[in-house]
Amino acid sequence: GCAVTCDDFRAAMADANGVNFDLFERWYTQAGTPTLECTSVYDETAKKLVVTLEQTCKPTPNQPEKLPFHIPVRLGLLSRETGKDLVDERLLELKDSKDSFVIDNVTEAPVLSVLRGFCAPVKLSYQYTDEDLAFLMSSDSDSYNRWEAGQTLFTRAVINNVKALEASQPLSISPLLVEAVKKTLQDDTVDKSLQAFAITPPSLTTLAEELDVIDPDKLVAAHKYIQTSLATALTPLFRAVYDQNVLPKEPFRMDSMAVGMRRIKNTCLKYLTSLDDEESAQLALKQCLEAGCMTDLYTSTLYLASASSQQCREKGLAHFFKEANGNDL
Repeated sequence: GCAVTCDDFRAAMADANGVNFDLFERWYTQAGTPTLECTSVYDETAKKLVVTLEQTCKPTPNQPEKLPFHIPVRLGLLSRETGKDLVDERLLELKDSKDSFVIDNVTEAPVLSVLRGFCAPVKLSYQYTDEDLAFLMSSDSDSYNRWEAGQTLFTRAVINNVKALEASQPLSISPLLVEAVKKTLQDDTVDKSLQAFAITPPSLTTLAEELDVIDPDKLVAAHKYIQTSLATALTPLFRAVYDQNVLPKEPFRMDSMAVGMRRIKNTCLKYLTSLDDEESAQLALKQCLEAGCMTDLYTSTLYLASASSQQCREKGLAHFFKEANGNDL
């Protein structure tokens, strides 16, 4: 055998698929991450949708101007009524700086699901409303876009409350976000791991990137408010989903279903313990004492470490110390 290059890989893919990938080479020769701007216009009379895609890429050292990248865009068009695709998924290939694509036989104004499967490493710019994001979070068949819609909706909610704190205004949470999280939890058809990731807000580090001036106290307060507000509004549902995903201690399972069940269970526990009441502390302690794996033990102990219930906190930490058996790791 011999070493191969990116050019060899590109040539092999071109030969196998009968496609000219010369333009695709720019992904290897040009630095930077393109921004993909997407706009759409629906013609109700003609039952057609015109989607316009435009790409830009900021200058980088020694490359003040960039040639257009070859950007594949998987696009779904969802019905607001049914949540199903109105037409077959389309693959739009943007090879110029700007191009428009016409999609016929679209029976109603759709909700666009753009860049399905994260099909291109670009920054998407599309004017989604909160209603659109909540709809995609709870209804899109594409796992990546379902998660991405939720992350964007969570981000808007936290940032709006940061701004409210800066203006000494009361905090609030959109009913759209509450309903989207509720529907995601109630969806038995969705992968358990996706379910957990979809209802988990972005990290403080990720959220801080959205702020020009970072006030850590206000950011933490806004983040905590969103979490506790959801926990308060959906306490019975979080508890029900938690109980539904408790696995027997033996035999220990490592299959994808079991991993997903532990993940959504511990995500629900995180929401419940954010309420910092005796009931949630007792639930976390019970999981800590009966844990059959380090994932459940570590997660429950982590939540107990900041619990107001001194008895639960001390029992949990002592049990974890005993189970760790002097292992520094």
